[in-house]
Parts: sequence; C-alpha cells; structure tokens
Amino acid sequence: FSRAVTCRPRHDSSPIWARSRSSQHSSIRRRPGCAPRSENCRHSLFRCRSIDPTRRRWALLAVLAIAWIFYYFGNYGWLVAAPTILTQNGFGLASSLAFIAIANLGLIVGAVASYVISDRFERKRILLLALVVWALSLSAIGIIGTQASIAVFGFVAAFTIGLVVPTFYTYTAENFSNRMRPVSMAFTDGIGHLGAAAAPIILIGMTLQNAFLAMAGSGLVTAALLLRSRRTKGRTREELA
Repeated sequence: FSRAVTCRPRHDSSPIWARSRSSQHSSIRRRPGCAPRSENCRHSLFRCRSIDPTRRRWALLAVLAIAWIFYYFGNYGWLVAAPTILTQNGFGLASSLAFIAIANLGLIVGAVASYVISDRFERKRILLLALVVWALSLSAIGIIGTQASIAVFGFVAAFTIGLVVPTFYTYTAENFSNRMRPVSMAFTDGIGHLGAAAAPIILIGMTLQNAFLAMAGSGLVTAALLLRSRRTKGRTREELA
C-alpha cells in the first residue's frame, strides 16, 4: 500500500508499522525539501521539519556571518578605536595607550586558556560564557570610567578576545562538512570584517559610556545569535555535516 506524502511519519498502531519503524528512511516517501527528524537535528539552528539540510546549512552560515559582524564590531572597537575614544573623553594619549597596552596582556592569557580548554569543554558554552564576561567588562569600563577600571576590566576583556577568537574560528568550521569548511570560514570571516570597518566610524565621537556600552551590546547580540546554534563536542563530522 502507499503511504501519505508527509514530512512527519504517520503514527499507526498496526504490526506492520511497528516492524517498519526501524527503516523509516526507505519506506516513507517525503516531499522534496523535507528531511527526516533525527538526533542530528535536535540541537540544530532550525527544526528539520521546516527546512532541509542544505538550506539549513546555508542559513546557519548566514547567522554565523552576522554573529561575526557583531563580534568584530566590539573587538575592533576595543583594539582600534578605544585609545581615540579615551583621549576624546579627557584621558591623555600617552596614558590611554599605556592602559590599553597593559590591559591587552590579557590577550596572551586568553590564547593560552583557549589552547587548554577549547577541546575539553563544549565550545558553544565557552563562547557564550566568554561573550557575557566580555560584555560585563566593557560595561564596567563605560560606567566606572576610571584609569583603574580601564586597566583591570580591560585585561578581562582582552582575555576574552584571546579565548573567543580561536574558539569561534574552530566552532564555525566544525559546523560544516569538509567541502564547505573553506567556504564557511572565508565567508564568515570576510563578512565579519564589515563590523570591524564600521566600529571606528560609529564609536569615535561617542561619550565614553555610550561607546563602551555599544561594544558590550555587540557581544550580547553575538551570544544571542549563537544560542540556537548546535553543540559540537563529541559529535562526528558526519553528524555535523
């Protein structure tokens, strides 16, 4: 007999249905564009019932590219625009550069931390936690606005950059098959630098508080975009493809 054309299997209590559940992929016809529900789809960006695997991968690629845009906005805001923002808000140029230089020692510590923990814990959780810490640190600089806060919380912010960048690169690539990985990395990183280019244009000229809160907000937006992405630790390339 022929079954109804549907993406969701029909629940039937007959013995024939019970015996055929293990071979649903071959026995049940599905509309073009529909994919079977599977364990791989449980933590995916979209439900498999509403989008097929190919479209889902490209949608995930677009979301990750947008996440990189927002992350690079705050990243380059700190690394490039922060000295100018500080001088425009009453700090001397020499002292501003000194504070940023001291704070950016956190980059080294963060890179070492990435090497140590990136393969031990779920990378998605590392990214979410680091992005929240990044946002809190930059918010503290903007609200407190003292030399000590720039050095202390700037160190924490720089630490998260050293941790996030290599982890985010790895996480982006492993969401795709071997064939799509070069494309995914080139596309997301290239598009992401639009945020880097926009950061000095938008941030320079703002008050200290508004500029740093804007950078912090970009980190929270990045974290929000990653919330619906999938976990990758312990999963094979075939499951993630």
